[in-house]
Amino acid sequence: VSADDWEAIVVDNASDPPVASILEPWRDRIRVVVHPELGLTSARLRGVREAVGELLVFVDDDNLLDPDYLATAIELARRYPAVGVFGGRISPEFEETPPEWLEPFYSHLAIASFATDEWSNLNDDRAVIPCGAGLCIRRPLAVVYADCAASDPRRLRLDRVASSTMSCGDTDMVLTCLDEGWGSARFTALHLTHVIPARRIEFGYPKRLADDIGFSYCQLLAIRGCASRGRRLIALGKAGLALLGVKHRGKARAIDLAYHRGFY
Repeated sequence: VSADDWEAIVVDNASDPPVASILEPWRDRIRVVVHPELGLTSARLRGVREAVGELLVFVDDDNLLDPDYLATAIELARRYPAVGVFGGRISPEFEETPPEWLEPFYSHLAIASFATDEWSNLNDDRAVIPCGAGLCIRRPLAVVYADCAASDPRRLRLDRVASSTMSCGDTDMVLTCLDEGWGSARFTALHLTHVIPARRIEFGYPKRLADDIGFSYCQLLAIRGCASRGRRLIALGKAGLALLGVKHRGKARAIDLAYHRGFY
């Protein structure tokens, strides 16, 4: 993609040392925005406000986009005008070999493997929810989401803040697009690599992450008015199955139980 056709905005979310000092060699291509309010959602909203392009791509600091990522995203946005938000495949690059018990929960680590394109405009549990890493969203929809999130402090806490591992801000963004009548999708043509350090595959981190993912998803349902009694009973039943170890054993069972416990 021509350098005139895209901009790079880095949101410095109270980093120490400041991000600008690290990115000095690229100061002509990257615009650094200092945003002191901690939180992934808060930082994303600042990025939305700063961006001028018609298609926004969210990239985390541990993501390596394929060289054709932007060109492919632009083409997909043109080819599928009814799709408002979409993502792609995410492959892991582990710093150390992960244990076998972790594999059933790769999705918790923003690892996405699928063989065919998927899309949906159904605003329910069957909706296609792409990961926040590499997420592409049309600017008008990003602005709608930013306005909704900024007006509700609960939504600002749905994703990571400092040491918290809450993880539903991107889901909230996708569901907001569906609320507006647009589709969501995951495309095989888009691909990035997610670098995963050794500390994130140590048992304590995936267990805490599972708990926070379950809790943040439950919070999102409550905010959206979807936390019905029936849904809570189903969650309690699944927690019981996890406790009994019906699907998993050992550390995998503990992580599965943490997710359902967090949800309930």
